[in-house]
Amino acid sequence: MHFHNFMRLILLPSLFCSPLISQSLQNFEQEFINIVQKVQACVVKLEISYQSRTVQRASSGIILDTKGHLVTVASAVRGGQSVVAYLQTGMKLPCYLVGSDAFTNLAVLKLEELPPNIVPDLIPRNLEDLKVGAFLITVGNPYGLHNSVATGIVSGLDRCVWMNGRSRPLTGLIQTTAPINPGDDGGLVVDSSGRFVGMIFCTLNRNTYITNHTDFFFDLFSLIQEFKANSIPPQIFMDRIEQLARHIQEIPKTPPSLVPSGNLVIPQGINFILPSPTIYWVANQLIQHGKISRGWVGIKVKDSEDTQGVVIIQVEPNSPAAKSGLQAGDRLIALGERSITNSLSLLHQASYLLENQPVQITYCRGSETLTTTLTPTEFQEK
Repeated sequence: MHFHNFMRLILLPSLFCSPLISQSLQNFEQEFINIVQKVQACVVKLEISYQSRTVQRASSGIILDTKGHLVTVASAVRGGQSVVAYLQTGMKLPCYLVGSDAFTNLAVLKLEELPPNIVPDLIPRNLEDLKVGAFLITVGNPYGLHNSVATGIVSGLDRCVWMNGRSRPLTGLIQTTAPINPGDDGGLVVDSSGRFVGMIFCTLNRNTYITNHTDFFFDLFSLIQEFKANSIPPQIFMDRIEQLARHIQEIPKTPPSLVPSGNLVIPQGINFILPSPTIYWVANQLIQHGKISRGWVGIKVKDSEDTQGVVIIQVEPNSPAAKSGLQAGDRLIALGERSITNSLSLLHQASYLLENQPVQITYCRGSETLTTTLTPTEFQEK
């Protein structure tokens, strides 16, 4: 072994034992604890009861404002007869559904009453400067374990995910190494300063993503444990088994999940976060209108090969794009005030278009730079 490498091995332990390093680690630990204590009050455990069964499902939610609005994943509350939120203090509060958005799988609930001592203190993070490798903290309720904290890093930005049953991809997702387990969905994600990054959304994992079916097996396991402990009689056990069987038949055959490509073997640990700007935009729409009427333009595009923007390859007849004068071959460079870098950025911006709300498009036709205004019509899933 080289002498210098040998000396490093000898000196390394002494460096970590030095008072300076020890104090720095203690300061980091205390700062981490302070952040967790600050944001935990914004996270609730949700228990959803279903009419067809007595067993409840646990999920997570984030309190957004002092009016008691909270967000979670829509698939967690879909089909639920009643929803109860448990605060960090253990207080149990009923809540009701305000609205849900199938496109982002986001639902807004409202607590019937938010105690005055509970003051959500979420500070949104500016995601434009978020970098791969950034440190993240998550707070959720995995397997019903209330307010569990985990960590990870940003492992990818602007991810695009196709969902079963959707004709548009969900764009702008943040990829993370932070662990996601059943019950974590809807949980909080903050950065190393405690600023709101987004919501625990989904995992690219066949065993944990399809949460409805996973919950069925947890419920079945719980029933078996109760029966073995002689806490329920055989007839009640069989009745509840039948209730669970009916419930699993009622679940849609294509719940929100990631579509695998061919026979691709999907690795574990690829998890996604719904970013806070998307959450606030969707939540505001649902609170104000109860639903989101997204707009349709009627074009197909491809990335421009030699410059920025996208090139139109098809314009649907009688579509808003056709009525605005756009043609195949036009190169789109801006939607509203935001520039278009490629087809993925256009898809992301288009997800914020609303029915009957005019938008200005800047495009190039030959050597000319032109603008036009179009009014999207209602988007229909095909």
